[in-house]
Amino acid sequence: IAAKLAALLEAGRAFQSAPMTSFRMGRWDMHRSHWPLLAAAGILCDASVRPLHSAARPMQGPDHFDAPGNPYWVSAGDKKIFEVPLTVTPLVPQLPGLLRGLPEPLGAKARASLKTWGALALLPVYHPLWAMCAVTRLYAARGGRVLSLTWHSSEMMPGGTPHLPDAAAVERFTRKIDAWLNWLH
Repeated sequence: IAAKLAALLEAGRAFQSAPMTSFRMGRWDMHRSHWPLLAAAGILCDASVRPLHSAARPMQGPDHFDAPGNPYWVSAGDKKIFEVPLTVTPLVPQLPGLLRGLPEPLGAKARASLKTWGALALLPVYHPLWAMCAVTRLYAARGGRVLSLTWHSSEMMPGGTPHLPDAAAVERFTRKIDAWLNWLH
């Protein structure tokens, strides 16, 4: 991972003529062992954590189920990285606690599946405008202070992903984000 990170950050430096200082790991695959590598590479801010998200089996991927919903500092050796997690909120506030109390391995499976049935995330590619507004309202009503949404750069390129096959689809996606920003304002 260190070699991949070095190659990525060098490509970013070449592209923007300045060092990269922020990062997001694909597939929410951020592990504790990655933060020191990021800090050593000069990353100051990360957006790789998706609260209420975990793998069904611990060895399959990271466990961010209990991650805070608001930004926080991560210690990485003698440095710190500012973590800005994706905005996620459970449909029912008590649900995460109930799932934590389930016996294993049922508990792990239930926590891993929560993102598909019991929690809303601010992911504009996957959710209609009404759901983005609902996530925002719920999150703010429960004390959330910072909204964080994300999408892949390939989703801004017509045909870059199967769900955005042409320029019209990318334009609709862009209009949805614009409509959400106008609603938010």
